[in-house]
Amino acid sequence: MTETQVQSGTASLFSLKDKVALISGATGKLGTQMSIALAEMGARVVAVARNPEPLTHLQLEINRKTDGECMAMHADMQDAQSIQAIVDQAISHFGRLDILVNNVTGNTAKRVEQLTQGEWSATLDQIVTGMFLCCQAAGQHMVKQGNGSIINIASIYGLVAPDQNIYGDSGFNSSVVYGTGKAAVLQMTKYLASYWGHQGIRVNAITPGGVLDESNNHPVFRENYHRRTPLGRMMNREEIRGPLVFLASDASSYVTGHNLVVDGGFTII
Repeated sequence: MTETQVQSGTASLFSLKDKVALISGATGKLGTQMSIALAEMGARVVAVARNPEPLTHLQLEINRKTDGECMAMHADMQDAQSIQAIVDQAISHFGRLDILVNNVTGNTAKRVEQLTQGEWSATLDQIVTGMFLCCQAAGQHMVKQGNGSIINIASIYGLVAPDQNIYGDSGFNSSVVYGTGKAAVLQMTKYLASYWGHQGIRVNAITPGGVLDESNNHPVFRENYHRRTPLGRMMNREEIRGPLVFLASDASSYVTGHNLVVDGGFTII
């Protein structure tokens, strides 16, 4: 085999040509980048989000930049019937579903002492229940199909507790219910990987670190976060693309139940 053939064969492992990928939270902080990455690698994308306006912009951007076909759907991702309807429509339109990127989430700014039972339950529903319902709806079809890749988006605060020293007087923090929910996502990922593995379905997670954007631009927080992270900076949104394509594609065909941590080393110290 020539070097060119080897390079070509390896490159093809990352191709998503003719794959159908459904992504929830498609217009979020990382969702837009993930949607575009899937389309650029050849996937036909079903982009799902709650707000129709940014979803329409995303659909136009994907169809302008790529040759892939993008279907945009807005829905309540905490409602089982709504989620099932989305999966059914995607399969009816494209004939199959190969990839689910589970980017549903939720949060609250309430501190431990102020968090009500209702807020606790509602946030866990957003983070955990919504993600499970997406897995359930997509997974049932993938079982019939005999293959599929599910990728759940977690968080560093599902692995470690927030370092309170980072926040200073910035007014930022991460709630106890957010970390609890994201830890549950990691356990759910392992469970489903074990449960569906013998039926050809891979289930993995990506754990991103803090993402650089306008919502966390307080100078004290930024400086503390950078100092705390071995690579010395926050994550750029585009840096989610490579890990996502790896887990979605045949490049990770023997990887399941794994949590791919993309945090610049934040959780190793």
